Amino acid sequence: MAAYKDGKKWKVLFYYAEEGKRKQKHKRGFSTKREALEWEREFLLESTFSMNMKFKGLYNLYMKDSIHRIKEKTYLIKDIIFQHQILPYFGEMEVSKINAVSVRNFQNDLISSINPRSNKKYSSHYIKKINAQLSSIFNFAVNFHGLKENPCLKAGALNLIYEKKMNIWTLEEFTAFTRVIKHKPISYAGFNVLFCTGIRIGELLALTRKDVDLKNKTINISKSYGKVNGKDIISTPKTQSSNRIISIPDKLVGILKEYFDRIYDLSVDDRIFNVTQYVFRNDIERHSEKAGVKKIRIHDLRHSHASMLINANVNPLAISKRLGHAKVDMTLNTYSHLYPSSEEKLLEILNKKLWE
Repeated sequence: MAAYKDGKKWKVLFYYAEEGKRKQKHKRGFSTKREALEWEREFLLESTFSMNMKFKGLYNLYMKDSIHRIKEKTYLIKDIIFQHQILPYFGEMEVSKINAVSVRNFQNDLISSINPRSNKKYSSHYIKKINAQLSSIFNFAVNFHGLKENPCLKAGALNLIYEKKMNIWTLEEFTAFTRVIKHKPISYAGFNVLFCTGIRIGELLALTRKDVDLKNKTINISKSYGKVNGKDIISTPKTQSSNRIISIPDKLVGILKEYFDRIYDLSVDDRIFNVTQYVFRNDIERHSEKAGVKKIRIHDLRHSHASMLINANVNPLAISKRLGHAKVDMTLNTYSHLYPSSEEKLLEILNKKLWE
């Protein structure tokens, strides 16, 4: 290993083997000789996948592999979690020295940490998501690079209580809300689509003019929009079953027709809601109280739609297909609390049948 003076900086120049071939590596711009030699050492350890490499080297290999196998949005979110939560803790550790105790210490720190953005503790859901990413990178090392075991598995599962909060608006509440935002064309039309179809916010924001068939009263869901690190990303929907065609009611047809007439020079490939979800989040924050209704999340409009269908005794399979769930079980598990109690239903049937 050798480093050379390069003006006021330092550089490294060395040879290494890749797929049986001898290659040269040249890197300059280091402030110190030690920094240059450390970079060379890590490069060589990474190229041969030595367990003595630093965790950040494993991360580089993992992300190079992942970029070919997952959606761009998923990749960017994964990268954010590693950059903000995992690399600051494990980045400089040698892979061989990370064990179950290291992982548990990391988990404990995470559980007790305060989110600087909200000044509250991280949610159980977010902590589990971080832990899942950490486990996935060690699975990659076990499956493809000979790491003996995944220390996350030995550390044990995170038994954190995670309760999904689900608030819904009734039709009356939704109507009250839309009255106070009717002066905002994008919001008024967008909220009506969300409530009347149950589609996800990303699916709404990805809609183009050609996806909406006013004549046949349908909306075609075939993509999703997201913004990560300031970058607009259009991707395929969440799952294969999310590709679907949804029927829409006459009232929504009228609202969309009026909305399209307001948009100048709208082409078939233009996004019809050319904003981010912040616009809709902000409207709920600002106008819910004015409308006299409780504040809910954007995703709760999807739950509100499902609740409305359940209360109308729509078949669970039809609801599942409309929501784009892979299986009807997902619909039943998500909304089981909205269905009448099985015991109450049982007694109702027995009372009717046994003593008719």
